[in-house]
Amino acid sequence: LRAHRGLIACLAVYDSESCEHCGWQIRLSSESRLFEREGIDCSCFSVDGHGFCARSYQEAQLWLRALGNIKVKLQNHAPDPSEEDLNCFRGSVAERVQAVADAEESLAIQEVQSYDAAFAFQWSEVT
Repeated sequence: LRAHRGLIACLAVYDSESCEHCGWQIRLSSESRLFEREGIDCSCFSVDGHGFCARSYQEAQLWLRALGNIKVKLQNHAPDPSEEDLNCFRGSVAERVQAVADAEESLAIQEVQSYDAAFAFQWSEVT
């Protein structure tokens, strides 16, 4: 997701994590449509009719929040961000990404512990 310049922003889609080759881009404007797909813990969303699937519900929410923030800036004709603004945006996103990763790790540990407890209970009924 690239910061807005003038009245547009850009969501660049790369063909790998290395971000060496941009496959295609979606130009974002104040009229861009952002939709969250419905479902329990659904990680799917769309941007101007292009469907995306994040790795988790929390990650999808992070993307939608960032895209929504850009859209609001475009709707309000916000000035182009300065280098300081960009560093602040990047820092906020990095903090949120870390919080999502920590939450997902904690959830995975809880699921393993829950499975272990259920297995131990079933084993005790057998013996």
